[in-house]
Amino acid sequence: MPDPRSFFDSFKSFIWDIISYFGPGIYFLILVSIFVLHKYSIQLPRFAQKSETFEVLTLAYILGYIIYAYSHFIEISQGRRSPRKIVLKNIQKEATFKVGKSILVNKYASDSAFKRNLTSMDIEDLRNIAMGFSPESDQKVYTFMFRSKLCRHIAAVSLIIGIIGLLNFACSFILPSIVFFQVGEQFVFMYVLLIASSFLLSRSRDYFYRIAMILPFQLLISQDGLRTK
Repeated sequence: MPDPRSFFDSFKSFIWDIISYFGPGIYFLILVSIFVLHKYSIQLPRFAQKSETFEVLTLAYILGYIIYAYSHFIEISQGRRSPRKIVLKNIQKEATFKVGKSILVNKYASDSAFKRNLTSMDIEDLRNIAMGFSPESDQKVYTFMFRSKLCRHIAAVSLIIGIIGLLNFACSFILPSIVFFQVGEQFVFMYVLLIASSFLLSRSRDYFYRIAMILPFQLLISQDGLRTK
């Protein structure tokens, strides 16, 4: 008989996956409806009209994938300086990771070939192996990865809109004919807030990503300590 809890966890993961694309897409559409000049903006339809609601949700979902691709491209283009690489580099220095890795090596001591592979694996591969010894960590890790991705995507949208808004404000003094964003004082203040919030969200992204990466090692160490008692 199927485990209802397993079904619920899978369904929850499916919903979170959808939200991780819907959320940034809807956020982008809301910001566009607020900041783009009315003669250029796409007016969001009333959600009371079901046909138009479906169009908005579909557009938001597609935009979510575009935002994901954009933020992923930015991260890859940064190379070793990307926030993700920096987090992983810092984790390698932590005692929790070193102890967890040594426990994994000891568990596969009888398999010399696999043991050699363990020593050369990156943190993400070792994390996945550690998760196999702690099935309960799957949902916890997925939760923090979901939060990290959501923060990354929303931060990307906030930064893009904020920068475009400030560029439009600067252009309003030189080439006012090409301005398509609101440039009033209150809007300029909001652009600055968006840019500032993108950096705060980036810190949250790194925080959640670190937890998702280090948590399986913490659980592995805890389980190994209980067995040795």
